[in-house]
Amino acid sequence: MMKKYLFIGIGGMIGTLLRYLVTLSTFGHFLFPWDTLFVNIVGSFILTIVLLHSFIKKVLSPVFHKSLAVGVLGSFTTFSAVTVEVVELIQHNVLLATSYILLSILGGLLSCYFAYQWMDRRQVIQ
Repeated sequence: MMKKYLFIGIGGMIGTLLRYLVTLSTFGHFLFPWDTLFVNIVGSFILTIVLLHSFIKKVLSPVFHKSLAVGVLGSFTTFSAVTVEVVELIQHNVLLATSYILLSILGGLLSCYFAYQWMDRRQVIQ
């Protein structure tokens, strides 16, 4: 049981570091929070694959699968950053804040949908 928590914690550390590396990239140098939008859309796509792909679920142990889904991808993506950034954007530009909310929600849903469709065509969904 402790092994699962340890692996999720290690996964969280990896996801956090990956998230920080994206923030350090050129994404973080704009008024619009492209870095958070990017990680949440990419994270939604990858999480859909990790959770639904039959081969991945079969090959990975339940502990490693959980550490990848909850630890790495859970810490890589972040809803709390979205909410703070929306509040900050509202102070500068309500239209920009509204665009960010819509892009975040629709982008995450569309990336999840595209991942699902991609796997469905390959018949790898379990």
